[in-house]
Amino acid sequence: MVARRFLMVIIAVALAWGCSSDPAVDPGNTDPGSGTGTEEPGGGDPGDNPGDGGTEPGESIIMLFNSGFEAGTEVVPAVVGEQKMRVTGTDLSVSAPNKWGTITRNDIPSFVRNIGPMIREGEDSLYSYAKIIPDPTQIARPNKVMVFRIIDIAPGKEKSRVQLDAGGTNLTDFYQSVRVYFHPDMAYLKQLARAYDWLTLLEWWNDSTTAEAWENGTVYRLSLNLAKAAGVGENLYFDIHGQDVTRPAPGAASHFENVWSDRNTSIPIQYGKWFTMETHFKEGDASTGQFTLTIQFDGEEKQTVFDIQGRTKGANKTEPGVYYFSPLKFYSGPIYVTHMKDGGKTFEVLWDDLKIWTK
Repeated sequence: MVARRFLMVIIAVALAWGCSSDPAVDPGNTDPGSGTGTEEPGGGDPGDNPGDGGTEPGESIIMLFNSGFEAGTEVVPAVVGEQKMRVTGTDLSVSAPNKWGTITRNDIPSFVRNIGPMIREGEDSLYSYAKIIPDPTQIARPNKVMVFRIIDIAPGKEKSRVQLDAGGTNLTDFYQSVRVYFHPDMAYLKQLARAYDWLTLLEWWNDSTTAEAWENGTVYRLSLNLAKAAGVGENLYFDIHGQDVTRPAPGAASHFENVWSDRNTSIPIQYGKWFTMETHFKEGDASTGQFTLTIQFDGEEKQTVFDIQGRTKGANKTEPGVYYFSPLKFYSGPIYVTHMKDGGKTFEVLWDDLKIWTK
């Protein structure tokens, strides 16, 4: 059960060509699945929508946030002239808490929307963007979805991203469900000859990136990616790792070291099909930490992708609660991005029916 104290969550859609949603650290590295790496510091209700069919949380829950990106919600500039945007409004298609703003339910203030830096006015569509659009996969009934698209990498940079951030949550044990649709063109990633594992979909940072946290060795990251082995025609699979993040000196490049990792090669990624992705994150050490991921394609049985017991926080972290997490993320480096761009393919993911809850 989450402690009954103030929880401040920042929901941020971030579109980036190399900068960070957290000015102290760029949540990613040049090879996030390698186990080690360095990086320059930097910055619906399921019954209502035609493609829906995702699982609902159990009855004894505390819903923290709920949105199907329907009428009343939009992506707008947060501050004119700055690299910021935000999601705003109230999604009346679902029950509360359904407002992109400060919400209190069961004595738990939930989400405050505030778009993090990473989008330039008038230039967002050059490299990546986030938009709420009519669902292109549904014609018979109206439905809206959030689209994240990566187009290119800006000159002088080596990555591109769109992400939705929630910060300052103090959550220690919580769940998330979201519907996902990979554009059919993403099957072209299988034609890449080399191995690659950098396409982040979800991410949790479990301590802050303050000077004190760096000094105490409490910075930790858990990332869910899509990865493939070397060879043309090789499938992509879900890949996950928990990593300690360190810096040898203030302002130095971050170093990522795997605490644990896993790749499920029995469930290949499918494209052009809606599925529901559900996660459970529990903060803890090697014996009490837990992460689970299940997926369920429409009309099919639920499948367990990962059920992991392992450390999900910084080794020396004492204060409970996740520093921040990205419930939606589309973040990749030059290999996938260039491959898709050179092939003339659309590199995008659709999201719908986001729910976050605890028990």
